[in-house]
Amino acid sequence: MQFYISHIADGDATPPALRQKIEVFGQYHNDRPYEERQWVPGDVDAQESQGAINVHRTEHLGTLDQGVSLFRRQLRRGIEAVARGERPMGFYTSQAEVPATYANDFVAPAAAMGVDPNDRESLRRATAAVWAKYQERPPMVGFREGD
Repeated sequence: MQFYISHIADGDATPPALRQKIEVFGQYHNDRPYEERQWVPGDVDAQESQGAINVHRTEHLGTLDQGVSLFRRQLRRGIEAVARGERPMGFYTSQAEVPATYANDFVAPAAAMGVDPNDRESLRRATAAVWAKYQERPPMVGFREGD
């Protein structure tokens, strides 16, 4: 399932059909001829080009791949725990064990918040104000069953 959210600037006259074509570009393996996808790859080409099973020893991981390495270590530890007859970290057998987690976004024009985007102190104050408001009334409190 894919969702597309677009910010359309005031006065943007891009026709909806063209906008949709731009947003879905490269998201499907059959939307363009193979030869074109070799010269101008899309997201799906980058994802599928690694193959069904990627051979890790042929990779050249860099600093931006730290999350990949961390995830793989956690996965290996989980497999080892199961082999020892233990429960892997992050595996829950009942809903009551699952820790509550929340995610949200806050988007507002800097001017509406009285923030000068070029002033670090102004940005710090705005960040502190958003955090204080979040702590006052966290989103989705009571959303889980039983809360």
